[in-house]
Amino acid sequence: MRQIVKSILPFLTNNEVNFLMSENMLSQVQLKKGENLLHEGEVCNHIYFIINGSIRQFGVKDGEEINFLFYFDDDYVFDEPSFYNKSYSKYFFMALENTSLIKFEKLIFEYLKDNHNFSEFLFKLSKMNVLRLYKRNEVLLMNTPEERYLKLLEIHPKIVKKISLVKIASFLGIAGPSLSRIRRRLAKDQLS
Repeated sequence: MRQIVKSILPFLTNNEVNFLMSENMLSQVQLKKGENLLHEGEVCNHIYFIINGSIRQFGVKDGEEINFLFYFDDDYVFDEPSFYNKSYSKYFFMALENTSLIKFEKLIFEYLKDNHNFSEFLFKLSKMNVLRLYKRNEVLLMNTPEERYLKLLEIHPKIVKKISLVKIASFLGIAGPSLSRIRRRLAKDQLS
């Protein structure tokens, strides 16, 4: 685990990594498929880094699950508003497959608050999340359902092997039967 931590936070000294691990501010977490990382109504007190696996962030409205984001290998996972504002999460974060993560305790921020490189890392992390949400909104608002699906396949070509089509349709903001028609049309066009 020490090597993984050093690769994602290269600015930390070995002594800092050793201290964080000895104080349990960093730990490795294993989730089984279907296990929740965070429940709606809980406060997010950790940031996670996915070593391997995948997580989906979703909410429930009128009894229906609505997929908000998917996270894959080398992604950071956390509910940013809940984490920074100490507010209740509006989302569930669930493993889509067996998933290995590094868990960063909130105390790490207090310990490293004077570390300029760590502050820069947090800024980049927040910036990355803002850009991810901006791109998602842009795709939802500016693209047809077929273009959304094709864009998703371009960014995550193996997604259909990891995530059910029902969850993908929800993420794309389209009905399941519509996604099936799009997939059939695309398959037919490839054969032509």
